[in-house]
Amino acid sequence: MDRTKSGKILLPSQALNYKHFTYLQRPILPPVFVSVATYSRLVRSPTPQSRYDDSIIERSSINTYISMFSSIETPITTTTTTNETISDEDFNSLNSEGFPLDRFLGEIDDFFKCPFCKKIVSKPQECIYCQNLMCKNCVSNVFKCPYGCENLQVNQPSKFALLSYMKLKIKCYFTPAGCDYIGRIKDISDHEKDCDFSEVKCINPVCDIMFIKKTKAQNGPVICSEICNCVLNFKNFMDNNTNEEYLEEFVRIIEEARGNIQNELKNELNELMAQAQEKKNEVEEFLRSKEELYEDIEEWRTMHHSGKWNHVVKWWTCCENREKFSKGCTLIN
Repeated sequence: MDRTKSGKILLPSQALNYKHFTYLQRPILPPVFVSVATYSRLVRSPTPQSRYDDSIIERSSINTYISMFSSIETPITTTTTTNETISDEDFNSLNSEGFPLDRFLGEIDDFFKCPFCKKIVSKPQECIYCQNLMCKNCVSNVFKCPYGCENLQVNQPSKFALLSYMKLKIKCYFTPAGCDYIGRIKDISDHEKDCDFSEVKCINPVCDIMFIKKTKAQNGPVICSEICNCVLNFKNFMDNNTNEEYLEEFVRIIEEARGNIQNELKNELNELMAQAQEKKNEVEEFLRSKEELYEDIEEWRTMHHSGKWNHVVKWWTCCENREKFSKGCTLIN
């Protein structure tokens, strides 16, 4: 039997194998049972440096990664739970498709890229042989490991890999619409459900209009226009009244809808007329400035003249034009 730093005794079948880690000292091993395969993953250090907020990003030695597990109380058994600190609700709330690379801040390590869709993994699953990550949706349709394992068997990622994955910083899906939210990947799904820049559909079942949630009222059902509101009111009336009252209420709603349509058309017409008047004023201003420019050109043209040739002195002389705006002849040699 072997004894760990904390004093716990390991069974002979659980004795730690040190032949691959001859440079490590026994006292630094954590008080948990960790397989050689897990330590191999830590030695390779797939997690990108300078990516996360906590102290993990500033540490690179194998001793640092090992000491990270010293505070985790895990029963000494041959099988361990891999996502103790991640709730099932958070894990299942992630999108089923991979996340595009351009949604993340900075460069993401290839360890988090799905070999099938070439995106950052969503609902990550880990191959039990090579410990590489894949999307749950992608791996459900294949039967061969892309990294060359004999067969493909997946499980939830190890605790270290999953915690590192949950800390990736990602932009909101509705960033092109104006949302500037940036958060951890484990929180992005909850944000996108309530994002003010998300697209919502009018609750009227016969209306297909989509619009940005922020442009409408935040409280209560979302209705795109007064016409859809009339349709919903009539539907509620039909559900709660007899057939004889339908016609009277239908006529009233039709008149109300007609008035709403007329008001909307009138407002649109007023806006178009205002735009047309503005364009008309711009054209008139342009024509007025054009006429003034022509007048200035003509004025300067008449103020200067070339004179005439004097046959006696053999020289260009003034044409003796005594017009009001004349400045005399221009000397031409």
